[in-house]
Order: sequence, then C-alpha cells, then structure tokens
Amino acid sequence: MNWVILMKLLKKLLAATLIITCLFTTGCTSIDLLHKTKPCAFYYTNCLLKSFHTEKNVKASLIDTSYYKNHDLTLDEINQTMDFLNKLSKNNFIKKPTNLPSKPLYRMFYSFSNAKYVIDVFNKDYISIYPWDGDFEKDYLNISNIPASCNLYNLCEYAIPR
Repeated sequence: MNWVILMKLLKKLLAATLIITCLFTTGCTSIDLLHKTKPCAFYYTNCLLKSFHTEKNVKASLIDTSYYKNHDLTLDEINQTMDFLNKLSKNNFIKKPTNLPSKPLYRMFYSFSNAKYVIDVFNKDYISIYPWDGDFEKDYLNISNIPASCNLYNLCEYAIPR
C-alpha cells in the first residue's frame, strides 16, 4: 500500500516539475523575437559603424576561406574598412542576390568589447555584414560602385594574395 501512495506522489511531482519547466522556458521575450523584423536594410552595418566610432580598441583579422590563411589587420587596414563604410549609401544595400556564391572568398572579423562582427567578402561586387550572434538576416551589399582604393575585396587581395 505504501508503494502505491509513493508512486502516485512521484507521478504528481514529476508532472509539476514538467509544468514548471515549460513555464520557465517559454517566456514572453522568446515569443516577441519571432515577430520582430529587421528595422532597415543597413541595420548591422550601422551598428558596426557605431562600434568603430565609440571604441578605439578593435581587434580585426582576415581569413582566406579557400586556404584558411589568416592575417591580423593593421591599424591602416582597419582605417580602410572605416573609409569603406563611410563611402556606402542606401543604394549599396540590396536583398540577398540569387547568384551569390555559397561560400565567401574572404571572411573578416572585427571584435569590440561589446560585440563581434563578420564581413563576408564574396567577390568584387558582393559582401555581407552581420554580428556574430544576430537575430536578423545579414546586410547584403553591392559594392561594385565603390572606388578600388576603398573596396574591401581589394584590401583582402592585398593582405592575402591568391
């Protein structure tokens, strides 16, 4: 008889634990994230630019994704990235191109004290910008009209020649 009471008590305890776990894991904030939309096409690019302006201490590196060569960007190369970002206009921001390669040629990493950003350089015409842990779709850019002196593809080719 004691076993029957003990089993019923154990079942009720297990059911209560399951209900409490479900309530704690499904909060209001996780539901709201499903319905958020990206504020604008240049949202992540704007966040990256703000990080450059608010922080002076930035670590940046570049990886050739074909050969996995790594290069730590110098201060001049980081400044060239800032020049590139300042040359952008709303016309550079596009929807994800259908002819975009599946893998970028180069991947650039920018680490700040509060965030990390990635720039995927696909070719001379297309790049994407996004944070390490973003909630929205990447910013896609057509950079074909950016001068060669500021173009990130040329910076990557210079830093890690193919």
